[in-house]
Amino acid sequence: MWFTQALEPRFSTAELQSADDTIVAAGAVDSDKTKEMVIRVKGLSPGKYKVIWKAQSVDTHRTEGSFSFEVKP
Repeated sequence: MWFTQALEPRFSTAELQSADDTIVAAGAVDSDKTKEMVIRVKGLSPGKYKVIWKAQSVDTHRTEGSFSFEVKP
């Protein structure tokens, strides 16, 4: 995920959840690109997933959101 301002890593998080709300992977601010938050996964099984994120920019502005997607067989 890309943001317009640099993020404060201590207060910025992301989770990838499966359809049953199980946490599949967690993400963090990229150490080289502080305007990016990354969730790394090797592969996902077919199904529905949701990303839930919270971000705080270095100027202390907070925002959060989520989005869903589906992996088809």
